[in-house]
Amino acid sequence: MEMKAVRDREPFGSALAEIRARIRVGAILPGQALVVDDLARDLRLSPTPVREALAYLTGAGLVVGREGRARGYAVSALSAADLADLYRLHALQVAFGLAEASRRRLAPATAGDDAEEGGAELAERAGRFFQRLVEASGNRTLLRAHQALAHRLHLPRTIEPRVFPDAEPELARLISASSSADLGRAVRHYHRRRVSRSEQIIALIGAPA
Repeated sequence: MEMKAVRDREPFGSALAEIRARIRVGAILPGQALVVDDLARDLRLSPTPVREALAYLTGAGLVVGREGRARGYAVSALSAADLADLYRLHALQVAFGLAEASRRRLAPATAGDDAEEGGAELAERAGRFFQRLVEASGNRTLLRAHQALAHRLHLPRTIEPRVFPDAEPELARLISASSSADLGRAVRHYHRRRVSRSEQIIALIGAPA
């Protein structure tokens, strides 16, 4: 996938946004090495902001530092067990967000524009929907943790429609339940399905569509 070089933005922010975007969409796959000089040349930036961006992404869990002869950085590897754990953690975050919203008597998240954005990528719409549920909690610490996790789940979410033919109507049903008492149950079911198919999702990452 050809990615546009970054221009006319603050160097660290440019490097961070572009590298994170490439990881999210699978232009750089899990486990793949990240060579500072190559990225800097590709992004038309100096190595320093690229190195700083990689260090930041290491803290966010998207990138890992490598030791020994292969010292440097790589995209965090993702096994089926890892993905299942990420889905479970995501379910817990959303459930906690719903509980916090209820405890604080805050207005529940609504479908917003997601139900009407049929042309938008399903993974993006799912991410926005869950973020709205967490935002409704009013808990900024939870929201930051959820945003970091959402970056790691974006690539698997782009694969989900290949494993779940009903992914589109499933999300529509989930959005429709956003103001009902059944939302918590629907969220749990949504995540249990993905935990059970984590191996298939992982096997399709990087495979031709």
